[in-house]
Amino acid sequence: MSVPDPLRARPRTDLPFLRRRAQPSAPAAGVPGTISDQEALTLFIAGKITRRLGVVAPVALATPAPTPRIDMSRPSRGGSRPTPPPTGARPQIDMSRPDRSRRQPAAASGLDLGAAPPTRTTTASSLDLDPPVRPAAPSSDLDLTPTAAAPRPPAPLPTPGTVSLDLDLDLDLSPGPSPTSPGLPAPAAPRPGPPPVRAESGRRVILTYAEPIVTLTRIQSGIGSLEMEGAWTQNDGGPVRLGCAYELRSGASSTVQLTGGRGTAPPGSRRPVIVARGGEFEGFGLDLRQCGELARLIVYAYSESGAPVDWTGTFITRTYGNARIEMPLAQVGPSSLAVLTSMYNIGGQLVMRAELEPMSGSVRDACQAFGFDKITWLDERTSID
Repeated sequence: MSVPDPLRARPRTDLPFLRRRAQPSAPAAGVPGTISDQEALTLFIAGKITRRLGVVAPVALATPAPTPRIDMSRPSRGGSRPTPPPTGARPQIDMSRPDRSRRQPAAASGLDLGAAPPTRTTTASSLDLDPPVRPAAPSSDLDLTPTAAAPRPPAPLPTPGTVSLDLDLDLDLSPGPSPTSPGLPAPAAPRPGPPPVRAESGRRVILTYAEPIVTLTRIQSGIGSLEMEGAWTQNDGGPVRLGCAYELRSGASSTVQLTGGRGTAPPGSRRPVIVARGGEFEGFGLDLRQCGELARLIVYAYSESGAPVDWTGTFITRTYGNARIEMPLAQVGPSSLAVLTSMYNIGGQLVMRAELEPMSGSVRDACQAFGFDKITWLDERTSID
């Protein structure tokens, strides 16, 4: 597609400034104030002239004011002051670091307490961004500084095993030489005791002065009943009677014996712990279902006439599993009263001990000798509740 020559194009009425198609002649050289049409059109479009045709004078363009410059250079250290800005120009802002050598010492305070003047100085710059220097605290004529105390001489070491009661509160509580120090034998470790003697079912255990203790198992101490009886013959001293002094965990304490009419313990209970039994040989029965209520007891024998007795025979105890515990009475010397055995409830296990102890005095004296001091007595043989 060919582009038509713009000089031969038809005139357009909608664009008045394009009516002239002829190339304007160049202005005469050297004539001031004349411009060509092309330059006039350019200046007209740029808004610098108001008319396109004819000789027009160019519009005087305002010269922009010079932009003030900020001097960011570091001033010299020689102490010269900055040159003032020229008249009519904008003031310059000095952002350089001030010269510290030009600071002057501050005026001293009128109150002089003997301290040196502050070391802070002033600067000639109007804008000082440095942190202020804190002046030293003034000193006073009154010196409150604590003086160092002279070191105390070390106290003489006391001899081992002594205690020093000095008035300077030097209390030496150092222990004496340890048992493991040289020259002293180390304490011997405690030897474990022998295992407890047990009463096996279907066998017999004989208690003597050499081996007086037997321990029933928890089954033997909690199942069935425990039967005790004194097997002996009558002698010239008169009949021998059995009695029992007991103490319950509730604190109740009394005696059980057939001759005094006290056949159960506690008296009048529907489920007694101890029951006195008669027959060929006197004895007692312990209901092991109530074993937890029993704390301890003793079994004693006495001559009803009060005459000395030559003790013969055996005191026998039988368990529910048919274990048999015997105490020969020949080991007891002649006496009118003897404590045969004692029994203690230790952690649910009954521990029997052969006392075989001849006693002088009454039944009350024998019970009090073994610690039954809470019993109320009617006479020397009979207790009351």
